[in-house]
Amino acid sequence: VFSQLGKNTLIIDADMTESPIMKLFGLNISAGLSNCLAQRTTTEESIVKIDGFDDLSVLFAGSKPPNPQELLSKTEFSALLNKLVAQYDIILVNSAAIGERSDASLISTRCKDVIVIAKKNMTQAKGVKKFKHEMLDAGVNIVGGVLSE
Repeated sequence: VFSQLGKNTLIIDADMTESPIMKLFGLNISAGLSNCLAQRTTTEESIVKIDGFDDLSVLFAGSKPPNPQELLSKTEFSALLNKLVAQYDIILVNSAAIGERSDASLISTRCKDVIVIAKKNMTQAKGVKKFKHEMLDAGVNIVGGVLSE
């Protein structure tokens, strides 16, 4: 929606285990976030402009690393986000589900705002509450929530 409103939009798929954004677009892209963080490629080489959308680009998850949390906790991730903020109007970062791994917490503390998405009949309320408190303690602004099917 943001890209259709003329906002230069970037989606970052930081769920390096499942890579759901690549599946969503039906693409098979090998380079991505994990490769950038491991300094095997640059963001310029890895960001893909999506055909059919004027202002939409995606940084896919990349090669599946043995330990995604290690890559996401590096200072390179924060530096990458800071670099990209200067280039895009809107950046959406997808992470693994709350409670599955610590990815969501690692990613969220490096973002300005967070939208919490819970899956109906799957995400436990206590997990959402715990995540909310972690984010508030870290000074992260929770701007909304979504309950998905």
